[in-house]
Amino acid sequence: RDNAQWEPLDLPDEVFQRYPNTENYHDILSQLRNNAVTRQALRQLCMDRKWGPNMQQNDCPNDDASLKEFGFDEDVIEKIQQEGGLKKILLAMYPNVDAPSDHPPVAATIYLGSGSAVK
Repeated sequence: RDNAQWEPLDLPDEVFQRYPNTENYHDILSQLRNNAVTRQALRQLCMDRKWGPNMQQNDCPNDDASLKEFGFDEDVIEKIQQEGGLKKILLAMYPNVDAPSDHPPVAATIYLGSGSAVK
């Protein structure tokens, strides 16, 4: 382990784009992930509006009143509006066409040599 070597994986900038690393996104996504009321509302919205696999085609509320009914806190609603609406945020989440998973790509090359084995 002490003599492990690694090389960074060289990927184009447009591959595996994450959502913006801002306080707004953190707060919005935290509420989506951690607030039971909001999670249930998102689940219900998905079922009621019969969302399909293409988020571009799904009907998503963006007005303040709907977002409040949806279960978002007032301060998070303001942040959603600042970021361009809930649909834009959901489109940026994994999986998407640029990033099919939330796990970054990992590759390993193992070099076999004459060194002693680690116990």
